[in-house]
Amino acid sequence: MEKNNVKETKFDLNEFQAEFMFGIPEKRFYEVDKDTGLIKTPSDICCYQGGQGSGKTFVGALRGVFLALKYPGIKGFIGAATQDLIDGTTKVKYVEHLEALGLQQDVHWWYENRNTEIVLVNGSRLYFRTLSNPENYKSFEFGFIEFEEGSLLDENAFIYLLGRLRQQEKPGWDKHFARCFFIHSNPGGMRGWIYKRFINPKTRVEGYRYINAPSWANRHLPKAYIEEMLKAYSADQVKELIEGKDVDYDNTVAFPDFDEYNVLDRMPYNPNEKLILTCDFNYNPNCWYIVQYYNDTWYILHEMAVNNIQTSEMCKVAHQAIAQFGVREFDIMGDAAGRQMKTNGSDYGIMMAYFANHGYDATLSVQKSNPLIKERLAILRGYIKNAKGIRRLYVNRTCEKLLYNFEMCKNNLANGGLKSPTDAEIQKDDNLRFIGHPIDAISYPIWFYNNRNAITNPSNDKKGEKK
Repeated sequence: MEKNNVKETKFDLNEFQAEFMFGIPEKRFYEVDKDTGLIKTPSDICCYQGGQGSGKTFVGALRGVFLALKYPGIKGFIGAATQDLIDGTTKVKYVEHLEALGLQQDVHWWYENRNTEIVLVNGSRLYFRTLSNPENYKSFEFGFIEFEEGSLLDENAFIYLLGRLRQQEKPGWDKHFARCFFIHSNPGGMRGWIYKRFINPKTRVEGYRYINAPSWANRHLPKAYIEEMLKAYSADQVKELIEGKDVDYDNTVAFPDFDEYNVLDRMPYNPNEKLILTCDFNYNPNCWYIVQYYNDTWYILHEMAVNNIQTSEMCKVAHQAIAQFGVREFDIMGDAAGRQMKTNGSDYGIMMAYFANHGYDATLSVQKSNPLIKERLAILRGYIKNAKGIRRLYVNRTCEKLLYNFEMCKNNLANGGLKSPTDAEIQKDDNLRFIGHPIDAISYPIWFYNNRNAITNPSNDKKGEKK
């Protein structure tokens, strides 16, 4: 690619991003192989770990674009856990950087292989792939490899692809070329492979670079952003999600801050605030809750957790519970899976028809797809007790299955969610059947109210979109 094709563009990097981009120790470029007398070309293995909004994806994509332009013909592998993450986040940021540099699609670069590859006119090629089976890439050789959200990826994928970082240098590449394997990630916990290889002084690999960037390093964040996160998250989550540091609560109690201060024997009902019926759909069990939200506080009023029951029958259970409050209007919220069509209609369709036939005025407020469980749990924990020690979630003591979940749930390190019991474990203790489902039910509306702008309702809902 001719140099004059690239528009002069300034990218405002903070000190952590600059270190990630250009901080390879200079001395490593001049080591001489004792046997051959040739200058070694080193590899730079680096992890950029940061808090929310610290610019991880931005700088990861910028480094990939930089390498693709600086070294014509380089092959770069950009991997992530899911196709949605690649298409909706990573690839979008690459294209934004290319456009910021004045490089036009179908002129200076284009898509190939069903939009899974970007090819630059200088011969560089960027492969955007999921990592469900790293062996699919055993015949490839790359000049750089990038992992988007490395904490969601398996250590075996890292080890396997490390062996593919061996593309031969091309004529014209300068002596400072280094094959690069760079990872950007949220913290994965002190039991994660990133912590083991990059951070732990007892186990980290010599020569691997690690950069920790807190959220406030991003000068472009709104001034109130950090303050809002301090309000929303627990103390451990502030350390993880704002400071970008690993914490040691993985595979331990999922809700360490939930205690008797979150449980009320006499749960207040506010007749001036609307009831919310929130649902998690499973035949065995079906878990629905009646809740209220006002003054930025959640009140879990009533639990309906029933085994072996269809949605139509569950509506009758909910009808009896709602009737006790003497209201005719309420919101229906919960699991987006309830919108999927079945032989007799969707779960939410059944509910809306049932309550309309019984004289209720119900409004459906359900997201198009469920958010990541890690995101839902982060917000839920902040309501249990935030970093300032304030509690904004209270549970009626009669909600036995939900209280059981707050006591028994364990973290799942692999996806940031909750560990699910095995069938064998459920056979020994049937209470384990309820693990996760009550938490899902109450966390959907909590996430919804924290992300209202991201929520739209289907056009055929009774009252349309709810802002």
